[in-house]
Amino acid sequence: MERIVADASVIIKFFINELYSKQARSLMEVFARKEIELLEPSLLLYEVINGARYSRAKKFTESEIKAIIESMVNFDFKWLDINGEIAYLATEISLRYDISFYDASYVALAKAMDADLYTADNKLIKATGLPFVKHIRHFKPGAKK
Repeated sequence: MERIVADASVIIKFFINELYSKQARSLMEVFARKEIELLEPSLLLYEVINGARYSRAKKFTESEIKAIIESMVNFDFKWLDINGEIAYLATEISLRYDISFYDASYVALAKAMDADLYTADNKLIKATGLPFVKHIRHFKPGAKK
């Protein structure tokens, strides 16, 4: 089964209608059909909730934010802690590409698990230049690496 890492910039689009939300929902539909495995660092939950809390696209109520938390907890993501070797790799990536440790955690997880990382963060794509760091606009259901 194909493994994919999707960062918070993609997952938040599942909950907010904005540019590339269609592609993010397509990714989630493929995941729901169990055609791919989504590998996610445990920090994803915090980043998505923070993104919802400070969203410019939509003002979320407390109950809506709690519903997002419930949805994410119920998603069958393969949740992974960023520690040990992946944390060391994230540190190397953060320093090499001058990106945040948060962003580097997604990159390191994808690299360590031989997965593609989908993001809507053009700065991350440009900073790393890594072939497995892809923009969500390029996600195609059923497309192989």
